[in-house]
Amino acid sequence: MRPPHTRLGAAFALAAGIAAGAASAPARPATPWYQVEAVVFAERDAARPDRRRWREAGLPPIPENAVELLAALAPGDGGAGASRRHAFRTLPASELDLSEAADRLDRSDAYRVLLHVGWRQPGLPPDEAPAVNLDSFRGLASGNRFAAAPGEAVGGTIRLWRRRFLHVDTDLAFGEIEAWRRRREGVDAGAAPGNERREEAEAATEPRPAGGERRRVARIVRSLRVRAGKLHYIDHPLFGMLLRVERLR
Repeated sequence: MRPPHTRLGAAFALAAGIAAGAASAPARPATPWYQVEAVVFAERDAARPDRRRWREAGLPPIPENAVELLAALAPGDGGAGASRRHAFRTLPASELDLSEAADRLDRSDAYRVLLHVGWRQPGLPPDEAPAVNLDSFRGLASGNRFAAAPGEAVGGTIRLWRRRFLHVDTDLAFGEIEAWRRRREGVDAGAAPGNERREEAEAATEPRPAGGERRRVARIVRSLRVRAGKLHYIDHPLFGMLLRVERLR
């Protein structure tokens, strides 16, 4: 029998449908959690780049919903969990999976590792997922996990989000082009090879541009679909990143 064509009948039908749906619908699945790990590296001669292979750019904008990484939990404080208190905390070196790959890069004659960092986070939809501000990691790093010196700093954001598939948006910055230019001009002016190390140290301590001046950098802007457990590579003529996202059980 059809329900009566009245407001009351319509309300009754709607309520009945909601009740039936609530009784039969499965429970909403829990939000999956992931471990994100990134190794950013550069060519060892990146301070003397061939400008024909890339374009300089301004610093990446930091989204309003960007998050800063928190210090790792102390050992024995539930550091391996997947809950709100574990979100966006730097992982200790013992829990990073790409350490061997990072060591191989660092030992090579062609590359040096600038940043090796990992954290855990929920897989949120694109309108909710925050970007991780890598600049905040600088104050948390220990040892050689953040090896970039002034003049060759790395920063920017990495954002993991999930819809039907996993996606990662990256906007990474590397270097200070003005420092490179001044160093290059010093070498071209006839600086002796024995003074190269001293010149590099001086360039590393040069002050950054004052407010109002635009710092120029090399930049990677990519958006890619990723597969959990697979190693992904993002490249640029001067630097690159190894990225791995692992689903937590």
